[in-house]
Amino acid sequence: MNWRVILAICVAVAVFEPLGDTRPAQAQAERVTPVVEAVRRVGPAVVHISTEQLRDDLRFSPNPIIDRYYREFFERHGPNQPEARALGSGVIIDKAGYILTNEHVIMRTGPIKVTLSDARTYTAKVIGSEPARDLAILKIDGDKPFPTAPLGDSSDLLIGETVIAIGSPFGLSNTVTTGVVSATGRTIRSDADRVYLDFIQTDASINPGNSGGPLLNINGDVIGINTAIYGDAQGIGFAIPANSAKAIVEDLIQFGQVNYGWFGVRVQPLNPS
Repeated sequence: MNWRVILAICVAVAVFEPLGDTRPAQAQAERVTPVVEAVRRVGPAVVHISTEQLRDDLRFSPNPIIDRYYREFFERHGPNQPEARALGSGVIIDKAGYILTNEHVIMRTGPIKVTLSDARTYTAKVIGSEPARDLAILKIDGDKPFPTAPLGDSSDLLIGETVIAIGSPFGLSNTVTTGVVSATGRTIRSDADRVYLDFIQTDASINPGNSGGPLLNINGDVIGINTAIYGDAQGIGFAIPANSAKAIVEDLIQFGQVNYGWFGVRVQPLNPS
């Protein structure tokens, strides 16, 4: 009888011990969701941008949504401060060190400092900008290729699909938030009557400092550049579609500006006379 008991115990240990070894590994694997994988893939290519803007020269984006929160942010430094620190984000789109960000992050600034996720810091130079699209290209130089996150395809976005925002809200580098595509094709009109077309609307949390950072889909593709929030509302943010950015990136890198076609036609309103 005693031998039978001992044998039963040995069999039980042999059966259940392997399960004890594999369950933690299985649980760990279950935690590695598509969001985690996307962040691991793209995170190293997201940068923190810090600059200083002279208050005398400070101008705000023609986008009233951007204008409101940036004005409030800078005014906290007080009227006697000659400079105001601007914070933003960017994404490295080429291993040579080309960074895509928002134009309003780097407009009329002094030296621009770029910090990578591994804490390496570089001084960046502005290669080109396009205020009408609120996009700019920066360049940093290093002794080896940089991690990249090339722009993806934003033409087939699904309303309700999961999206991921990575950036530096309020200077908190490498912050990750998630949400969904709330709408596409949004049009925003500025106080200066400048119109921004085809924005992506998302409820992923976007705050000052997120501007210029990437908006990803669940596959880790860069589908947008986070740009603005809607006043004091909760969960209403906007991103420039990746395809809109791709249309001008090459011009910004090569020429420093966007070269639009010229039709040689002047438009004027008609009247009865």
